[in-house]
Amino acid sequence: MRSRTSTLLASGMLGVALAVLAVAVPVPLVALGPGPTFNTLADVDGRPVVDVSGLPMYPTSGNLNMTTVSVTDRLTLVGALSYWAEQRQQVVPRSVIYEPGKTDEQVEEKNAEDFSDSEINAESAA
Repeated sequence: MRSRTSTLLASGMLGVALAVLAVAVPVPLVALGPGPTFNTLADVDGRPVVDVSGLPMYPTSGNLNMTTVSVTDRLTLVGALSYWAEQRQQVVPRSVIYEPGKTDEQVEEKNAEDFSDSEINAESAA
């Protein structure tokens, strides 16, 4: 009887420890989903979303929406499994989105650089 009680107690403690790990420890996965859209023909805070200088501007109407992707980082195992089961977001390895070994600051710097390059390319295309 004593052996059975200690086995149940050990199993219960192991189960609790695994449950805590599943909800507390991050896994190397991110969730990708739809992000907000922005009307590039509109103004935000009184300034145009897309500003092209040095070229003639013509009146516009309607919408020209820019789509974005939402990235959810620092997922736990439970979070990753819920995103995967929900199927509204795609769960992928973190290394697909973020270069391994880069700090958050380096990632932000690279994103700002890429955005600046994108603006230059958009102005050239316009």
